[in-house]
Amino acid sequence: MWQMAMAALLFSVMGAAAHGVRETWPWPVVAFTRCAVMAGVVVIVAWWRGIPLVFPGGGWALWARGTFGGVALLCTFYSLSRLPVADTVVIFALSPLWITLIAALLDRHPPSVRQLGLLAAALGGVTIMHRPGFHTPLVPLGVALTGSVLVAVAMISLSRTGGFHPLSVVAHFSLTATVISGTAVLAGVVSSPSPCAWSDQMTASMLSLLAVGITGTGGQLFMTAAYQAGKPGPVALVGLSQMLWAALFDAVLFDQPPDAWGWVGMAIIAAALGSRFALPEPTSPCPPSPAAGTG
Repeated sequence: MWQMAMAALLFSVMGAAAHGVRETWPWPVVAFTRCAVMAGVVVIVAWWRGIPLVFPGGGWALWARGTFGGVALLCTFYSLSRLPVADTVVIFALSPLWITLIAALLDRHPPSVRQLGLLAAALGGVTIMHRPGFHTPLVPLGVALTGSVLVAVAMISLSRTGGFHPLSVVAHFSLTATVISGTAVLAGVVSSPSPCAWSDQMTASMLSLLAVGITGTGGQLFMTAAYQAGKPGPVALVGLSQMLWAALFDAVLFDQPPDAWGWVGMAIIAAALGSRFALPEPTSPCPPSPAAGTG
């Protein structure tokens, strides 16, 4: 359990660092740094252990996991550049609920009443928390919700990569995500809120950017260890602590604490997710995805 608690904390620090450099670095650069640092670490470990990378090969499941996951990471860092950290974390935490719905549809089983009810409750919590068009801009909110669905598709694809070594899967994902985020940087898909500020504070800014990659990689490693050591449900419940860390960082670092409606919406979402993790579907085709939503 302690590994997941560390993962939640590190992912929250990553989100805060990404949010903190939003006016200095374009969000694709932040996403690329996150992916590149992780890819470098994983490739070195795989080489040291003699595990094949299989990249750029691999079957459809590996490419689906990497592609959907890579685009979801772009959505994550775009959202972190426009929304408070807690808002982004909470929305991306909805991915396990999308997983149960999408997996049921793929297996040609109608979603259960419980699945639909939990998803409806969570989306209701998002509506209460953000009041679209009044409290939160619609475009970042839509991007974050899209990202949570893409994470779900990536996790379902991940459940179908059993023929590969886990480190090969992580390496394929990290390299694919690096290519996707690097392409976004080169293509200039969006403009930065402001140009890169080459000033006396640039060293601190570069360290913050590096912190995004280091803490994100550390969170990924701790999360992997947690799911290898414990049962998915209880581990995912511990991962929900990322919501509280994110809200704390918003309040202390950015003076953006959730308002009363925000806490109500967050409580509803946490209750829906808690029910999903505490009472998993008996025929679920894949384990619940990590509750640390901005990983």
